[in-house]
Amino acid sequence: MLQTNWTNGAVICTVSEEANDEDRRENYTPIYLLGQEGFEALDPFVPIHVPEYTEKEALSNINYFIDRNWIQNEHGRTDEGKKELIFVSNKNPFNLAKICAQL
Repeated sequence: MLQTNWTNGAVICTVSEEANDEDRRENYTPIYLLGQEGFEALDPFVPIHVPEYTEKEALSNINYFIDRNWIQNEHGRTDEGKKELIFVSNKNPFNLAKICAQL
């Protein structure tokens, strides 16, 4: 997928500091997490800012998690529970998914 032998397409990748061993988490930049060779494999690297969810996006995601039974706690399925999930995640997509995985 990261080879340069094809055209008319795009690849979107993400990196996470949590994928590294705990002793390699002091920095979260892609070049640090991937190393020089891995970073060069993604050339050209174009960073894309992913903003926090809107209220509607967060609720939509929570409802999806409920539909897939990823949120099994009954309180998390209530309107009050959904508001709490949005509050504690601060509408951050990664944090919301992480919190919902623990319910």
